[in-house]
Amino acid sequence: MNNPLSTNKLQSVFFSFTSFTGGTSSNKFYPVRVRASTIHKTIIMNKLTTAVNQVIPSGYLCSEYEKLVEDFTFFLATTGFASTTIATRGRNLREFLHYLESQGLTTVTAITNHHLQNFMTCQERRENLVFGCGLKQSTLNQYGSLLNKLTSYLHTYRNQHQLTISLPYREPVYKERQTLSYEEVAELFAFTAQKLKRMRKQLFYSQRNRAMLCIYYCCGLRKSEGVNLDVKDIQSDRLMIHVRKGKGNRSRYVPTTLPTMQILTEYMSGERSRILQLSENKTESFFISEFGFPCTGQSMSAVFKSLIHRCNNAAIRAKQPTLHTLRHSIATHLLQQGMDIVLIQKFLGHKTLDTTQIYTHLINE
Repeated sequence: MNNPLSTNKLQSVFFSFTSFTGGTSSNKFYPVRVRASTIHKTIIMNKLTTAVNQVIPSGYLCSEYEKLVEDFTFFLATTGFASTTIATRGRNLREFLHYLESQGLTTVTAITNHHLQNFMTCQERRENLVFGCGLKQSTLNQYGSLLNKLTSYLHTYRNQHQLTISLPYREPVYKERQTLSYEEVAELFAFTAQKLKRMRKQLFYSQRNRAMLCIYYCCGLRKSEGVNLDVKDIQSDRLMIHVRKGKGNRSRYVPTTLPTMQILTEYMSGERSRILQLSENKTESFFISEFGFPCTGQSMSAVFKSLIHRCNNAAIRAKQPTLHTLRHSIATHLLQQGMDIVLIQKFLGHKTLDTTQIYTHLINE
C-alpha cells in the first residue's frame, strides 16, 4: 500500500504548500434577505430545535423573542454554519434574551449597545457552576461571537442601525498540547494495514481508518471539518482538499501529496463505494459507517479511540490521543521540518498567526 509518510517525510507537503494560493471565505452576510420555502425551513428548524432549547426551553421567552431565535438560527443554517455552531449560538441567544427579559426589556427594537455590553459584563463576573470559578476565555468568546453576529444580523436585516458594538476576541489560555511523534504516527498507519481478527468488513475498516489518518494528520483538518467533507471535496486532479465548512464558517483549500490522495481515492472507489451499493444509500459524505450512513463527529472519535485501543504501543495509548491530537502533531512536525509559520497558519486555517505560534515551543522537544 502507498505510504503517505515516505522517506522524504513531510518535504512533499512543504513543497506543495509553497505554491499554495489560498482559499475563499464565506464568512459574510449576504446583501439580500435569505429566502426558503416554508417546508424547507420547517425541516431545518426541527433538527435544531432540541439542541437550541437545552438551556432555556421553547415557549419560555416572549413570542417576539421566540421568533427572533427561530429566524436567527435559520439564518445561520442557510448561510452554511455547522449544526454544532448553530446549536451553541442558539443557546447563547436564549440566555441573552432571558437576561433582557429579567431587565424588563421585551422588544427587539429596544436593544441597544448598552444592553449588549452589560450582558457581557455579567458573564465576566458569573461563576462557573461546575468548577466554582469564572468562565473560561473560550466561553466568553462564544458569547462575544454570538452578540457580534446578532448585531450584524439585526443591523442588516432588521434595520437596527443603533447597534454598532463590536466585542473583541479574548485570547484563551491554552494547555500544553499533546502530540504524537512521527514514528508513532507511522506506526498507526502500519497498524491499519494489518488484518484484524474478529472484525467484520475488515477491508472497509482498514481503508477508512487509513483515510481517517490522512484527513486528520496529513491534511491537518479539525474533527468537524473532516466529518463535513463530501466526495466532491476530494479534488484528486489538483491534489487539494476543499474545506467548505471550517471554523468560523471560513472555507479553504488544503494541499496534499500524491500518496495521501491515492489512499483517499482508494477508499472512495473501493470499500466506500461497495458499502453504499450494498446499503442502497446515496449519501455524498466522505466518511460513512459500515451500514452506509454518514459518520458524525462522535462516531469518528469512537473509531479513532478504538484504533488506539487496539494498537500494540503502550506509549501511544498512555497519551490518550484524539483526532485533534493528529492536527497538533502535523503542525509540530511541519515546524520541525522548517516550514514557514505563515504557510502553516494557512494550512491549519487559523484566523490569526498568534494561534499558530503556540506550536513553536514544541519544535525542540
